[in-house]
Amino acid sequence: MPYLLIAVLLLCGPDITYAGSPYQPEIGTPSSNGTAGAANPTNTNDASALRTNPAGLAHIERSNSLLVGAQVLTASMRFDTDKATAGGDDGGNAGPLEFIPSVFYSRGFSDDLHFGLGLAPAYGLGADYGESFRGRYSTIKSDLAGAGFYSSLGYRLGNQWSAGLSIAAIYTTLELSRAISTTPLSLNPATDGKVTLDELDDWSPQATLGLMYKPDNSPWTLGFVYRTKTEVDVDGNVDFEGLPLPSAKGSASFDMPESYELGLTYQYSDKLRLFVETDMQRWSQFSDYTVDLGTGPTDYDRSWRDSYRFALGAEYKLAHNETLYLGTSYDMSPVRDKHRTFDAPTDEQIRLSGAYVRQHHSFEWSAGLSVIFSDDGNVDQVAEVTPGTGVTARTAGEFSSYYLMFPYASIRYFF
Repeated sequence: MPYLLIAVLLLCGPDITYAGSPYQPEIGTPSSNGTAGAANPTNTNDASALRTNPAGLAHIERSNSLLVGAQVLTASMRFDTDKATAGGDDGGNAGPLEFIPSVFYSRGFSDDLHFGLGLAPAYGLGADYGESFRGRYSTIKSDLAGAGFYSSLGYRLGNQWSAGLSIAAIYTTLELSRAISTTPLSLNPATDGKVTLDELDDWSPQATLGLMYKPDNSPWTLGFVYRTKTEVDVDGNVDFEGLPLPSAKGSASFDMPESYELGLTYQYSDKLRLFVETDMQRWSQFSDYTVDLGTGPTDYDRSWRDSYRFALGAEYKLAHNETLYLGTSYDMSPVRDKHRTFDAPTDEQIRLSGAYVRQHHSFEWSAGLSVIFSDDGNVDQVAEVTPGTGVTARTAGEFSSYYLMFPYASIRYFF
């Protein structure tokens, strides 16, 4: 295992920010990126099965391998204000530009038992509107990021069934900032102070259980995946700028939810394989959260709801050493318009994806692109401009331009 590479990925990995749903199916591999995640629950292609469905590790051909992937996240996320009482501007492009690495290693102990280690993005959510944003008293910047370090086993249960278990250590980082007015009767970005929850981090466990039904001489494969929720308690600093307050220690607590995934693969011909996937994510578990700015905990409720996802994908053999993946998916929004906030501006999404793979004797490489189109994302939020004064500011409007792009590339070595 290349420990220098793992060290570099450890330093880079947590810096993940999405402007869409916190859970994303793309993890830097051709079957994941290229099929919009439709192939994830029935993944028997490569070592990334340790993350998508550990039961698939038991079915990988040439399982002794190392796969390294890299994604670049770029986004257009522009808010158009309809009503505002705080002055300022629309915030420009609040979307991120991020580098997202992943690495997966697998090895077969026997024909039935296979092992995997990996690093991959777990979740992310956020936006950066700038300090003159009209909604700055709600949010200037939010950045929630999670990177998972996975250890997995896959085992064959006879000729048809396999089971898998993955134990992950999730490293979560959180940054939140908002403006506080020093002149609440005359709101102006130039006279604002700022409070920032900075460098908050935490390690937390998450388990993934997988089952796969893959009969001999049958074109069908069925996969089921269950992920436990992750209880996050991040601690760090509370910093004040432009305010006569000393720095303090702060914290935030919330749950990243459990999820259920079901996938079906059909080998239509020697060249064509089809994928169907659906999942449920229990975002109602994420709804309640607690924030402490050093003066005591305060409880909030985002009013999020459980959501569903549906995906279709295809794998087509262009030649004996060339493969093309295509996919599309629909993600339901976990939050209704009336409850959406600037710090977590997620909405329903449609995803279009594709990837190309070329195989060589001892390695293969791939490249692809996933484009995610989000709905308008209406927000109507009222925030207190200075705590304790009762003076509030309202910002209402919608995200007129809201899409993300994941260009990616990977290389896989066999040994």
